Amino acid sequence: MLRGEESEPFALRQLAQTEWVVLDRRVPGGDARCVIAHIRLDAEDDLVEVLWLQECARPTRYRSVDAVLDDLRVEEFRHRGGTRPIEIPHFSPPQVA
Repeated sequence: MLRGEESEPFALRQLAQTEWVVLDRRVPGGDARCVIAHIRLDAEDDLVEVLWLQECARPTRYRSVDAVLDDLRVEEFRHRGGTRPIEIPHFSPPQVA
């Protein structure tokens, strides 16, 4: 079962009671690159450990599975630029007589 909104680029698939994978929905399901991380619950610390399958500079421990998805959403928003740039009016150079 996938966890995450259909419109979002990332989803969680639970493999076992304490294991999940993070899927990138923008990559076809048959492509191995669609799995971007493996998550395992560390029962001793009540944290989750993340093994990123693609080279990145993200944390490897989070407070919850949902925090992993939240971090990916924030990074995706920043990567896209967040919002449309503010247009700066352009004026022709002054005419010299």
